[in-house]
Amino acid sequence: MVGYAGRFDAQSLTPGQAGEVVRLCARIEASAASIKALAAARAAQGNDWKREGYRSAADALAHQSGMSPTSARRALETGQRLSEQPEVAQQALAGDLSMEQAAAVAEGVAANPSAARALLAKAKSASVPELNTEVARIKSAKDDEEVQRAERHRRRSLRHWTDRTGTCHAHLNGHPEDVARLWLMLDPIKRRLNALGHQSGQPQPLAALDYDALVTLAQLATGQNAALSISELIEFGLFPGLDEELATIIATSSVAAACQSSGPYPDSAGPTVGESGSGAPTATGQPGSDTPDGSSPVPTDRAGSSPSANPHGVELSGAGPVDASCPLPPGSGKPKPKRPKRLAGSPLKLIIRVDLAALVRGWPVDDEVCDMPGFGTVPVSLIRQIMATDSPFLVGLITQAETVSLAYHHGRRPNAIQLSALDWMFPTCAVEGCPATTGLENDHRLDYRDTRVTTLDQLDRLCGHHHRLKTHHNWALVPGKGPRLFVPPDDPRHPNRSSAFTSGPAPPTSGQ
Repeated sequence: MVGYAGRFDAQSLTPGQAGEVVRLCARIEASAASIKALAAARAAQGNDWKREGYRSAADALAHQSGMSPTSARRALETGQRLSEQPEVAQQALAGDLSMEQAAAVAEGVAANPSAARALLAKAKSASVPELNTEVARIKSAKDDEEVQRAERHRRRSLRHWTDRTGTCHAHLNGHPEDVARLWLMLDPIKRRLNALGHQSGQPQPLAALDYDALVTLAQLATGQNAALSISELIEFGLFPGLDEELATIIATSSVAAACQSSGPYPDSAGPTVGESGSGAPTATGQPGSDTPDGSSPVPTDRAGSSPSANPHGVELSGAGPVDASCPLPPGSGKPKPKRPKRLAGSPLKLIIRVDLAALVRGWPVDDEVCDMPGFGTVPVSLIRQIMATDSPFLVGLITQAETVSLAYHHGRRPNAIQLSALDWMFPTCAVEGCPATTGLENDHRLDYRDTRVTTLDQLDRLCGHHHRLKTHHNWALVPGKGPRLFVPPDDPRHPNRSSAFTSGPAPPTSGQ
């Protein structure tokens, strides 16, 4: 290999030949990594690494292989597991499993040896995130989830570092439900920023909007200028525990700052909290009167604020006295923030999947599900806690029941029952191996213009990339249910070549 690499010239290959070299090298790399992991596990049984002055066998492997300590530790653990799992080791040594796949499969087989064949089969078709989710499900069914949860809590962390390009990275390690709640909080901010981006002709990727939403929260918390105002966040319902009177003061101060900056009542939310100026709002009325009802002005303290208007004593930057030239909304004695325009897109939902038997029993067994799609498995006790304290809106679905699988209506969009069923059936893109969980689009297998009916068994969920391939280039999912292959129009497995798939079910008549 070293000799071949020394005389290798990529430009001498055709693109097709280069692709074949990539596939061969990936297999050689996987095979060599498995050999290295098994050999490292065997070397760790000796004392050479101690005599050479290393802290541990993993430290020695990291130094000898140019790996990070974390990668070396994981490779060593995988080698130790593979030495006890000949069936998995055989495929890893043959190059059929990458090191990351081998690590996941070996970890799942260590928890449940009977799952070896199922995991090896899934590794051939599923993405690494999907494989990791399956391993997590297997481990949660065999291990005490409460013990795992306590260990996860002990290892919780938020680390950040800067790479060679000066880019800062962050890594969050903790409970799935905490991360889910974080994303639930960022979602309305992200959707509002997305709407502003489209209005300005500068739309941003979803991942960039997640970053911008988090930075917006930090800017508001530290009194800096931000794309949104605190009053807008209150309108979005992000502070449900905030005292109503204090929320009104914050919202009013935002409008006061907007009036100071832009004169008459603005069309937008106006400047954000944190601009120049200080002080709290005063009680003022329409021009020509001392107060809204014509009575004497409310006494103010030395800061110029009304004691009754700000009983909490909160100092709000960026909001000076309200100018009388700023017209008030009809029927109101004080300025109120304008409600922002309707947010683009559907709001993020906190999806929880749990089998009824597992919920009643208290823990899942075998193939039963208890997870938050996109975030991972959770204990049943947490689901019960959410049901008891978070006021969830519960939707019951009888899986594999005819009333659900044949649910239909004549509208183009799926109805509420169908959407809930799709949330259960497709937590990720329906394309086999695609791990996308956000921006999924409901897709009719048969064009709605031809059928004029929406049935659950003719619906899939596709990410934006695969939906564009289907719409504009005639790619399609092969016949079947759940995640499956996605093929081009000239593939013999394309549904247009399958007569069993080209005709959809006839919608029930009004008498049925």
